[in-house]
Amino acid sequence: MKYFKRKTVGTNDSKKSGLWAILQKKRTWHFNTSAQYHLKRSARYDFVSLLAKLLENGFSYQESLSFLQKIWPEPHQFIEQLQTMLKNGHPLYEGFKTLGFSAQQVAQLYFAERHGDFVGTLHHVAKQMRDSEKQRRKFYQVMTYPLILFIFLIGMFGFMRGVLLPQLQTSIENPRDNLGVKVITYAPTFLIGVLLGGLVIFLLCRYVLRNKTATQKMNLYSRLPLLGTWLTDYVTSFFAYEWGKLLVLGLPLRDVFSLMKAEGSTPLMKEMGTSLSQALESGESLSEPFQSWHFVLPGFKLILLEGEVTGKLGKELQIYGSRVWQQLMRKIEKVIQWIQPLVFIIVALLIISIYAAILLPMYDAIGGME
Repeated sequence: MKYFKRKTVGTNDSKKSGLWAILQKKRTWHFNTSAQYHLKRSARYDFVSLLAKLLENGFSYQESLSFLQKIWPEPHQFIEQLQTMLKNGHPLYEGFKTLGFSAQQVAQLYFAERHGDFVGTLHHVAKQMRDSEKQRRKFYQVMTYPLILFIFLIGMFGFMRGVLLPQLQTSIENPRDNLGVKVITYAPTFLIGVLLGGLVIFLLCRYVLRNKTATQKMNLYSRLPLLGTWLTDYVTSFFAYEWGKLLVLGLPLRDVFSLMKAEGSTPLMKEMGTSLSQALESGESLSEPFQSWHFVLPGFKLILLEGEVTGKLGKELQIYGSRVWQQLMRKIEKVIQWIQPLVFIIVALLIISIYAAILLPMYDAIGGME
């Protein structure tokens, strides 16, 4: 079973260090090699789950990797690379990004190195990966058949335009005024135009956003229909759960904000950490920065302010983060359930339009013969 794809990269940036280096688009290892191994999605889940179980049972990092090397299907050079990194004194989380893990997953492991609950974080990452994979498979199952039908219908329009249209134009009077002929003539052009228009809009959005800060981008994304709601839930769940872990282990908020600004954080974490630290140092309320962050749910701010008074802020944030994640999964599942009927309705309308495009010119031709 092939668990990874090999990717060759240069090593010109090998002097970079810290998590920040591995979160960049062009990433390199900190030791002499020119190969990176990106695990496939299923293999990443297996790797995290097995590593968490081994560490939970008292294995060290090196012992866990040595055991995985014995049981992992060939080839397993990525394990040797992780072992080399550990021997060179680099933390384990640095290798996860090069294996294909997302920046958010690496950031969770980065926090885990600070609060010490690395095993719990691995289990949490594995659960999130399992939930995401479950929703992804449902989406693919729902979309596969309608997508095949949609592609087939586009092909039918193209066939009708190339083969049927010339015959219809010679058999009916005034073909330019016939509705069916118009549908056959312009439907493929319309569909291609929609696709090209979507591509142009996407490129324009990328151009506009390239000079925006991370928080400005997130504010814009959070206003998108549907996707903005999902993104807000995800970001809120992430920060609530990770802050909660740090606070439960006795880390004060000031240190949490400093950790967000440290080398190794994502741009969004750095900007948020800087704003919160400035508010804390100037004696302002922590609610001030949140007023301009539309990508965080109001409940997060409320718990943050009231939790400081009750002294149970860490636990409250962890519970809240888990609850928001569960809500996000339910929202996605509900939307997926509605996607298939909606797509089938669109496909049905296209089928009706095809029949209309075929039959209307034929009726006109028959009427002309009479």
